[in-house]
Amino acid sequence: MSKKAENEEVVLDDAALKAVTDAVVAGLGDTIKEQVSDAVKAAVPAEPLANKNVSTTKKGEGEDEDEDGEHANDDAETKALRKLDAKRRFMRAAIAVTKGDQGTLSKLNAIALENTEKAGYANSETNADGKYIVADPEFEAEIEKLANDYGVAFSEADVRPINSNSIKTNKRGSNVTMYETGQGAKKKGTKLTIQQILVELRKFAAIAVATDELVEDSAIDFWAEVTQGFAEERARIADELVFIDDGGTLYNTSGVGTGILETDGVATETVGSAITDITWDDLMNAEAKVPTASAKNGKHYMHRTVWNIVRQNKDAEERYQLPLNAALQTPWGTPVVLVDVLPASNAGQANAGYTVFGDLKRVKLYVKKGLVLTESKDATVTDADEEEVNLYEQDMSALRAVTRMVALVKFPEAFCVIGTGTVS
Repeated sequence: MSKKAENEEVVLDDAALKAVTDAVVAGLGDTIKEQVSDAVKAAVPAEPLANKNVSTTKKGEGEDEDEDGEHANDDAETKALRKLDAKRRFMRAAIAVTKGDQGTLSKLNAIALENTEKAGYANSETNADGKYIVADPEFEAEIEKLANDYGVAFSEADVRPINSNSIKTNKRGSNVTMYETGQGAKKKGTKLTIQQILVELRKFAAIAVATDELVEDSAIDFWAEVTQGFAEERARIADELVFIDDGGTLYNTSGVGTGILETDGVATETVGSAITDITWDDLMNAEAKVPTASAKNGKHYMHRTVWNIVRQNKDAEERYQLPLNAALQTPWGTPVVLVDVLPASNAGQANAGYTVFGDLKRVKLYVKKGLVLTESKDATVTDADEEEVNLYEQDMSALRAVTRMVALVKFPEAFCVIGTGTVS
């Protein structure tokens, strides 16, 4: 097929469409004719949009692209016709298969690949999916980002690496008790009780897919950026497991391994109907509601917007009770830690927790093998648009990230949650 023929205009009216359908069905076995006929009806509208010519001029030949890789000058009807044209090429390819015409099939496949929307995987032809990081003559080789700050759980909780997919952990149920007695008197018996908890690790994973052209042409280390993104996601998940996981709707349905806000047995302090009423007194009361062992190394954990309300508390003469240049701490010196996964002040949650006080070392975060990364160029994977991609056939690579972890609030009474209403 010549260059001119390859770019020629394609017209397919109702009669031609029926002829294509009949030819495809006639060339296939009787057992699947009905399935093919149904597929054709689903793929091509019963009433063609218009019997107008659809140009197959390749992008870049005299026409600009918009930011989504479409023809910038096309109206909605023309864009729809282009998509219909792609379906017509599929019909022509099907006829080529039945007739054994490999030459026509190869050329049609080449055109189809050039015009396929690339949105479910990283590539160098769609701006947001990678084109921006392929070097131009003047190019800043950096991806700037303003992401939430995660990682409190990994830095403050008791992180325990393990090798299995579950862990049995023991805690003391009740302590021994001594009683006052007299000389020669009968002594009372006592015993220490032990409780055991079985916790199953939970698995989190994702696969990032990119074309080889993007990886080769990128002015930055593309996979290093993806790896950093996976690490940030892992830190976010750990924070959510420790603080807000409800054991049901957030990640799993087991009811095991809930976050501090959702764990039965934690102490509570209410501020009233709205979190905007929170005061320094509420924080002080929370400290008094946990055992001394936890309060001694305790910290207040809250979203930055809630902290902004607390720190604006003023005395009777409208003076800030905490100096504006003070560190993240209460006026009496208890540290405050900002946690982006905790509810913001505008969350509007009734009868719900917002902040946490206690020693986060009392939370166990069990982790298996850290973040496990696996690269592949041969597998068939599903991209971000739920479409299957054959990495070997389509010149692509994929990076799979897997992490296994679970959080356990072994001693709920070591924490106090400040919230609204009944704080349930």
